[in-house]
Amino acid sequence: MKHLSQKTGALTIGDFKQRTQEVAEAIKATCPKRTDIVNMQHLLSKLLLIFLISFGAFAQNNGFQVTMEQPPAPTVLSYEEIEARHKKSHDVEHELHDYIETHPNDIKALYLYAKISKSHDSYWAIAKCISLDPNNLDYRKVRANKLLREKAQEAEMLLAIDDLQFVNENGGEHHKTHSGMAMAYSRLADDVLRYRRPKHIERDPFGDNEEYNQAQIAIYQRRIDLFVKAREHYQKALALGADHSRITKSELPYIEESIANLEQLIKDQPNKN
Repeated sequence: MKHLSQKTGALTIGDFKQRTQEVAEAIKATCPKRTDIVNMQHLLSKLLLIFLISFGAFAQNNGFQVTMEQPPAPTVLSYEEIEARHKKSHDVEHELHDYIETHPNDIKALYLYAKISKSHDSYWAIAKCISLDPNNLDYRKVRANKLLREKAQEAEMLLAIDDLQFVNENGGEHHKTHSGMAMAYSRLADDVLRYRRPKHIERDPFGDNEEYNQAQIAIYQRRIDLFVKAREHYQKALALGADHSRITKSELPYIEESIANLEQLIKDQPNKN
């Protein structure tokens, strides 16, 4: 058995003991009564650091191999296992996310993740499904549903309308698709354009504002056109068996009132300075 202290240039046990003794003497000199807790902690931290460095050098110089045990890799379930758990009403969102990281083009997994995910960031999954199979009606309906549940933005509402129109034109027409389109048109007219004003046209407080007024009238007219389309699709939804009570008692009266108010605003706008 070789003596480690005899190896030339190696850090020996004696070297380590000497360094440890030096730190211990420093602790004793700084804290003779052990009342200075802060200094004691600081020096003990130094002692631990010296120990780690010295032990590593000692092991390397004397031919030892220092290894750290790695935690076991997380187990990624197969799609079949995830689907079986989902059918038993288990929450499989995290398992699906891990699976998709290693199978980014598994369209069945992407579709299931998009349907069940509660995260607002799951939109990418259904968008990926449509990029892989743009003619699938179920993918289009799921994307439209996600868009309609988000905060109303013009691009998102227009995309939802396009998706549902695609479904209607390719054999998937249903009262729900028309109700969804009506909702998107109504949200465009109400939430998106309600506070929109003419861009790049400044109102002159002491002059003619005909250009501004005409631009504002165009916005009002666009809102009317969108409300008219919403009304048309609600009527189609009713014809296909949609719930009459909500549409006839709430949605349609609101649309009619909004159109009337906008028509009055158009009449009044030219008189505004």
